[in-house]
Amino acid sequence: MYKSKKIRSPRLICFNTHGYTGVEQVTSLCKQLKYLKILPGQNFIKFNNLMYRKIKIEQKSIKEIFEILNLNLKQKNGRVWAGLFKYAIKKDIKKYNKMKHFEKFKLEALKNSAKDIIDYKFNYIKSYFYTMYKEKYNESYVFSYYSGNSCLAFEKKEIENKIYILNVFCPIEFWLSNISNLRFWNTKESISFWLVNNLYLLYFSKNFKNYQNLNIKNFLENSLKKNSINLKKLGIKKDMHNVDEIGLSNFQQKRVDNWKNNATIIDKIYDGFGLYKLAKNFEKWSNDFIKEPEIINLLIEYKKFFQSSTTTNLDWTDPISEKIIEILKDKKKPKDNVNLSFKFYHEYYWGDSFDHKNIIRKKQINYLGSLENQIEIPDSIYHLKVACTYLNDVLNYFKFSGYSTIKLNNSIIYNKLKNYIEFSNDESLRRLLKVINEKIKSQP
Repeated sequence: MYKSKKIRSPRLICFNTHGYTGVEQVTSLCKQLKYLKILPGQNFIKFNNLMYRKIKIEQKSIKEIFEILNLNLKQKNGRVWAGLFKYAIKKDIKKYNKMKHFEKFKLEALKNSAKDIIDYKFNYIKSYFYTMYKEKYNESYVFSYYSGNSCLAFEKKEIENKIYILNVFCPIEFWLSNISNLRFWNTKESISFWLVNNLYLLYFSKNFKNYQNLNIKNFLENSLKKNSINLKKLGIKKDMHNVDEIGLSNFQQKRVDNWKNNATIIDKIYDGFGLYKLAKNFEKWSNDFIKEPEIINLLIEYKKFFQSSTTTNLDWTDPISEKIIEILKDKKKPKDNVNLSFKFYHEYYWGDSFDHKNIIRKKQINYLGSLENQIEIPDSIYHLKVACTYLNDVLNYFKFSGYSTIKLNNSIIYNKLKNYIEFSNDESLRRLLKVINEKIKSQP
């Protein structure tokens, strides 16, 4: 009797993200898997001046390809924020020999007849571990990396049977907590981005066999849960070890606790907003929604737009996303029943990532007194800047009017945000607090 040949899972795994979904949290636990080798840092995200798009290698020499893959991106202060050394310490960086890595990369590319960027990524990662491990290198290793959203950047035929996608799914309250804690994004406007990108990923997953969704909520404890990943489908042995891999982030309990707490506060702010409610119940309606021919066409168009555009703004809703959200609202008819916190952050004030230095007052506002107790304040750059702007506006009005004022050092909002900002790494927030402190001290 004829037996069909067993198709082996790809030996290259991509930890996929549409942005800020907590991949580092997942890899900090997955590194416990002895035979899964995760390339340190976040890699392969820039080509020419484009971010998170496909790397094109046509007419590139082997040296040029290596340099593109080996790119480290730095902040103005010199800190590496993307590349091999994102989480590496100086003594570990010294162990890396770029020249030996390149020589092994050339040999691997020749031996494996590398043809496209996926082949070269595989050879780059394999040669990295061969160079670092030397005699300890094991042929049973399965390799992986963390980049961006490969499901959007590549066509299905380019990665099918070459990459196994482990997509990190981040529930809306955790995602809004994460993005706003790390950078300035308008969280209300970013909900549309979350909805559209998760709809696209769901659509993509229906036609891509080598795909798993990893819910970030299964990776918030200091050990890898038994059923959090289907290792059998990945072809990875279950053996565990406690070796601290060079350049990989470690599990941080304090960060996880802060993330959970922030997500709870975010949920309280947005629980009455219609689109947020749809995001919270994504699994209940999304499968049927993506079966609509009009939505399928729009998702395909969204991918074309993404590949041709330059945007990385989470709080900008492009024209195709606007249409998808418009149809979603029309079909599901979500109702808004927002609280004072929501109104405070998005109806009284407004800001976005295009002009993150300036918060606009949309509505005249005076000191809220005891109502401040209803304003939830998360550890979020957007929300803290709005709160600072409110306090500054009140203090300016007190100084201008002088008719009916109160010392703001007892303000509930002031005392809440002061505790966050004093320990914040955001220099602009600390400057805002300094101005507010000086104005409060000068109050009569």
